[in-house]
Amino acid sequence: MSTPTTTSTDTPNFAGMIAGRPGWVSLFEEQLKEDPSAKSYPFSTYSTADNAPKVRYVVHRSLTPLSNLLLTSTDHRMKKYQELEENPNVELAFWMEKTGVQFRISGKAAVLPNKPEEKSALEKIVKETLHAKGEEATPEYWVNKRSEEFEKMSGHLRATFARPPPGTPLEDLKEGEKPGDWSESIKPPGEDEKTKSDLARANDNYHLVAISPSSVEMLELKAIPNRRTVWHRQTGGDGNGGDGEWSVLSVAP
Repeated sequence: MSTPTTTSTDTPNFAGMIAGRPGWVSLFEEQLKEDPSAKSYPFSTYSTADNAPKVRYVVHRSLTPLSNLLLTSTDHRMKKYQELEENPNVELAFWMEKTGVQFRISGKAAVLPNKPEEKSALEKIVKETLHAKGEEATPEYWVNKRSEEFEKMSGHLRATFARPPPGTPLEDLKEGEKPGDWSESIKPPGEDEKTKSDLARANDNYHLVAISPSSVEMLELKAIPNRRTVWHRQTGGDGNGGDGEWSVLSVAP
């Protein structure tokens, strides 16, 4: 893919409604392929306890093919878990430096349950909060997807899920939990009892976070003149989104 540098005569006229997979998806995937470093992005939630927004960098894992859900991961002991329980509204921003393109994505996110006994809760989330389609609306899909993403992680990142709860004061850690006791890397299936124990702990703490976009904005700063395109998912009959079509509009940058 070439760097999107154009003249004013090349400016596309995006307007109207589109059904099915919206146009932003292929553009987003092409940009990430062009600049893989952009897979680390700021993820903003809202803290009811602090009455303030909270932002941190996370890693983009994948984009589901049917429902266009963006996936990242979290340790369920982190504060973002509670923040998303209280307020699922989020905003993300991707900056592709190589091509001078920014994507800003707003929507709802949910931390997906990972226990067999939470199957009904998982199904409710993917259907009612994330508006998943087809097989992506089934618990079985997410059980398999979670295992797939957990296995794809680096051993170093996997080890972070086996450490004490994030934010715990170091002085409060017990013997066996201190920094010198932490595994630097965990690779399945584990060759000793400590590694096996750490692997089980990491697997228990690891959760997928799925983000259902409702608004996507693409800003092209290397285009001449600059371009800005906005997609909005139209709400369904219940006012909660879902299978509605997407509107697309070119606006002044």
